[in-house]
Amino acid sequence: MKIVYIYKSMVLLAGMERILSTKMNLLAEKYNHEIYFITYEQGNHPLSFRLSKKIRHINLDFKFYERYKYRFIKKNYLLYRMKINFQRSLSNILNSIQPDIIITTTYEYQILDNIYKSYPSAKFILESHVAKETEMTSTHIKTPVLHQFAKFWDLRISLYIQNFNRIVTLTNQDKDSWEKHKNVVVIPNMIEYPTHINRIPSKKIISVGRLNVQKGFDMLIDAWKMIVGKHTDWSLHIYGDGELRGELNQQIAQCGLNDTVFIHPPTSDIFSKYQEHEFYVMSSRYEGLPLALIEALSHGLPCISFNCPCGPSEIIKNGIDGYLIPTGNIEQLAQKIEYLIENETERLTMGKNARRNAIRYSENEIIDSWNELFLNL
Repeated sequence: MKIVYIYKSMVLLAGMERILSTKMNLLAEKYNHEIYFITYEQGNHPLSFRLSKKIRHINLDFKFYERYKYRFIKKNYLLYRMKINFQRSLSNILNSIQPDIIITTTYEYQILDNIYKSYPSAKFILESHVAKETEMTSTHIKTPVLHQFAKFWDLRISLYIQNFNRIVTLTNQDKDSWEKHKNVVVIPNMIEYPTHINRIPSKKIISVGRLNVQKGFDMLIDAWKMIVGKHTDWSLHIYGDGELRGELNQQIAQCGLNDTVFIHPPTSDIFSKYQEHEFYVMSSRYEGLPLALIEALSHGLPCISFNCPCGPSEIIKNGIDGYLIPTGNIEQLAQKIEYLIENETERLTMGKNARRNAIRYSENEIIDSWNELFLNL
C-alpha cells in the first residue's frame, strides 16, 4: 500500500517524534508498505530520529507559526492565505503519489479541511494524540465574541472529520470523547521494550517532557519544595526543553532548590537515563497517552502521576506499580514522592510489577494492530 503521513515537523527529541519514526520504519521494513512522510514546517532542520531508507521525506516549507506575531485580523488573514497555498501544494504532491491511505493527527487541527480536500479519493485516518478538548480552538479563546467564532470554526472542522474513515485514539477515555463520530478505534502508542535493563541505584527522581503549561512542572517543583528539607540527599531531574525554561529556572531559584532540582536538555538516549533513577513522576494537566510514563515502567521504575485526562489511569495500576493522584493536588503528590523515597522495598516491588505491566505496549503487538487496520479499511 502507498501510505502518506502528514505532520508538521520532526525536529524535537520528543516522544511523539520518536514513536512516529518507529511506526513508519516498522511499516516500511516489516510490511513493505510504501511510506511517504510529508512535513510542512521542517525547514532546514535535520530529522530528529532516523527514518528507513525505504521512506521518502517531502517538506512543503510552510511557516504557519509566523502568523502568531501579528494581531487577530492580520493573523487570521495570513492563515487563510497560507491554507489556500498549502492545499494547492499538497494536492500536487498527493496527485503524483496517488496514496491509498493518508494519516494525520489532531495536531494538524487547523488544516484538516485542507488535508482532506487535497486528495479526497484516499482513505483517511486521524490520530488523536491528546485529550480531544485540548485541540479545539474554542477551548483556548475566552473572549465571548471570539469564543462564538471559534465554536463555529470547530464545528466546520468537525464536519470534515466526519469524512475520515477512522479516528484512532490512544486511550478508551479519549475514545469516549469522540462519541459523535463514527469508526473510532483505540490503538495505544508503542515502546521499544528493553529485554535487559541495568539499573543503577541512586537517590534521583526523573521526569520527562516539554517545558510547557501542559506538563505541569511548576506543580512538581512546588511538591518537591514541601519535602526536600527532610531528604536533602535526594534530587529531582527534569529532561526537556520549551518556552517555560526561564520561568521554571526562576521558580527553582526562588524556592532555593538549585542544589536539588536540575533541568537537563532533551537527549536521544533517554533510555539510559531512566536506569539511573529510582522512580518517575508525571505532573501533567492533560495528556494523550504519555509515552515517557510507559517507557519508565518498562525500565522498572515505579511511577507517580496526576490522574489527568487521558492515559495515566489506563497505564498505571494504582498501588501495584505506582500511584495515581487527583490532578492538581500538589500536597498528595508530595506525600507519595516522600513515601517512595522512604520505602525502598516498596520501590523495588513496584519496579518489578512495572516491567511486567509495560510489555503490553511492545512494538510487535501495536504495529500488528496498525497493519490490520490498514487491511480492513
